[in-house]
Amino acid sequence: TYNIRRPSGSINVTADRANGRGAGLIRSAGSGSTAGDITVNGDINFTSRDVLSHYLITGDGGDTITVNGNFTADIYNTTQLNVPPEWAPRGVQIMEYRPAGTKIVFNGDFTFNVYNDMDPNGQEDSYTVVAVMAPDTEIDLNGNVTIVNTLDNFDKGYGGANALYAEHDSVLNVTGDKVILRTIGWRPHAISAKDGAVVNINANTLQVVGVIDMTEDTNPSAAVGGTLNAVFSGSDSYWYGDEINVNGDGNLNVTFKDGAVYMPFGTIKDVGYEVDGVYYPSNQYNAKKFLSSLTLETGGIVDLFDEDAQARWDELGLDTRYTALKQAKLDYLMIEDLKGSDGTFRLDMNDLDKAHTDMIYVLSSTEGAGQHNVEAYNDNNFGN
Repeated sequence: TYNIRRPSGSINVTADRANGRGAGLIRSAGSGSTAGDITVNGDINFTSRDVLSHYLITGDGGDTITVNGNFTADIYNTTQLNVPPEWAPRGVQIMEYRPAGTKIVFNGDFTFNVYNDMDPNGQEDSYTVVAVMAPDTEIDLNGNVTIVNTLDNFDKGYGGANALYAEHDSVLNVTGDKVILRTIGWRPHAISAKDGAVVNINANTLQVVGVIDMTEDTNPSAAVGGTLNAVFSGSDSYWYGDEINVNGDGNLNVTFKDGAVYMPFGTIKDVGYEVDGVYYPSNQYNAKKFLSSLTLETGGIVDLFDEDAQARWDELGLDTRYTALKQAKLDYLMIEDLKGSDGTFRLDMNDLDKAHTDMIYVLSSTEGAGQHNVEAYNDNNFGN
């Protein structure tokens, strides 16, 4: 147990390029060894400039790391870094092949801001803020969570900025009054839940910008999906992004209500995977605007209004970093399983040219038929 006894109750750590290849703060044990549980009481503030890689909090030995206090990381890389995939930087991690029972717990606000200027000609992988990747391991974030992960000069056919990543029958729990997950870059991945992993998010206000991915990319056709459970509630809550669920094996359990908004990216290029020269669309219907499951309760909104979308992308900085969005058209949404009642679909409508009227395709409803509302935008295009 480590008690931070400074008058401020916090400790400040700074890393820069001169300090070497990587930066680390807490590690429970080396692979195959046992160190016992670690508890830190107090706030931790980490600042980094131009450091090649980070493994700030690492769970290794079947033990539990607990941080009772606020955790803040401010990472900014202004020089182009060329990081090979095996050195992919991660902020908080339990890697593959670690013992069952390994756990990391944060009891306090978790704030993580990352900016990386990537080498467009390099083979680097991008930054993942929280990763849990071994069976029967767990990471818990208990408190307000803000993760903003921004990339420039990154347009590879894989990766993208990552906020939360879980795979191989692991668990990642996020519980707080306000949770913000913003991944800003080319094909950004806000949440990954793969190969039996479960991600649970419980928040009064939930904001997600980026793809939700439930397909292991090494062998997409045989991939076992993961599960995401999340409720978006209130007018300050939203998800802007798409779903990757190649063979439909993932479980997307998302609910929108009380003014919360879902808006797809709807990029002209599908967000699937290419492995060994074979391309796998992001879903079995090859639909670029698609949700496998959606629960739309009273006041929940699906927004396909194009002008609204472009304004939101510009405000977030996506317009310059994910340039495909500039050509995106939110002209339809396919929903494999629509549940709930009394939600609203905001659609561009034009009776003079019906090809410019948005469409909603509902393939099934496992809870039975519900009644929803349609709100027309660009209604000046209706005939007189």
